Amino acid sequence: MSRFCMYCGKELTKDEQCNCVQSAKARAEKQQAQQFNQQNFKKPSEFKKRHNIKDILKAIKFKKNVNMKRVKNQKSSLKEFGNLIMNFFKDPVYTVSNPGSAGALEAIILNVILGIVLSFIVFSSPNNINRSILNMLSKLISFGGTAAYVRIGNALLSIISITAFTLIQFFVLSMIFHFINRFIFKRYTDFWDIAVRLSLASLPVTAMGFIGLLFAFLSMNTVILMLFAGYIASVILSYEALRAQWRSVSPEKVLYIMTGGYFLYFSVCYSLFEIFLG
Repeated sequence: MSRFCMYCGKELTKDEQCNCVQSAKARAEKQQAQQFNQQNFKKPSEFKKRHNIKDILKAIKFKKNVNMKRVKNQKSSLKEFGNLIMNFFKDPVYTVSNPGSAGALEAIILNVILGIVLSFIVFSSPNNINRSILNMLSKLISFGGTAAYVRIGNALLSIISITAFTLIQFFVLSMIFHFINRFIFKRYTDFWDIAVRLSLASLPVTAMGFIGLLFAFLSMNTVILMLFAGYIASVILSYEALRAQWRSVSPEKVLYIMTGGYFLYFSVCYSLFEIFLG
């Protein structure tokens, strides 16, 4: 009977242990807990005899340090985040398939950046020459009147609202594929493992949108075409990310499930859009 890793889905032979990040982490935590129990809780009678208040406090401090270490491991430094972005642009397919130690913080930051870029595009779209960000800032600096301040205020509101909606749609998409992973494939992968992969897959949209904003003075069609190209790249990378998550599943099945998942995602986002905008 075939065996598969409950975290990454890799097929295993008899007595083989998976070397993925989550499997190694789970084994290390289990071993650490066993060592702690052996050292401190051999027999109840021994505990009463030799465990005074200092020993109990020491045990509590040990547990606290273990928990702090887990939180610290989940948070990558700014340098590691920069390396993650650089690795993505060097080899996007490998990076979305193997995000390393990236977690919740990196996923949220990537989506906040995407929301800010999209908000500038949306706010500038009606009249990109008169309402461009550089034009608004130049009017503000040169005391262009109340209109410039109104535009800046509208831009800030646009950033907040669209960034919030971007984060909502990110959680919707990640939750859909997390449920598919849990209830269809019966795998207990952490939610943020899938979320990070999908967040990295959206980086082409952010990059192309930013480049489009720089050339928005030419035509708004430039921004639209750049975004379209970014979304195509994002869909391809999303497939690669899910394919890496479900290694034991055939490529055809991954494609069909991904299509169904995105159909559900767009349906939910459209409903939310209708609710918020009436």
